[in-house]
Amino acid sequence: KQWYQRRVAITAGEGVNMRDKQFIKNAKLKVQSHMKDKTGIKVAYPDSTGNSGTTTTGNVARRLLYEKDVRELLLELIENEGRRDMMRVIMVRTAVVLRVVSSSRKMTEAKVEELEAFCKETYRLLLESFP
Repeated sequence: KQWYQRRVAITAGEGVNMRDKQFIKNAKLKVQSHMKDKTGIKVAYPDSTGNSGTTTTGNVARRLLYEKDVRELLLELIENEGRRDMMRVIMVRTAVVLRVVSSSRKMTEAKVEELEAFCKETYRLLLESFP
């Protein structure tokens, strides 16, 4: 849901009117259709196994973050070039963090501190870019 809110540059929550909700719904449908048509990836569809949740599993999220071509297809939906560029940076940084966290390699204390600073900077960029 946050992706669609970012896509339409509004924040959901208290005060969101019916027009905004319809706008978010339409943006979600546009993202779903675009990604399914271009890549075959089903993003944020209800889970067909009968469990709660959506089709956006860890494997789908990894493809969206790790595969540059797939990531660029998603990013092209952001019309504002500055926001698109910043989201690209955030997505790449998020992919780096996920790869490091899921690695079985041991990290030195210095590397842990470096990762912590990297995560904080990524968080700062996210907050500044999408308040």
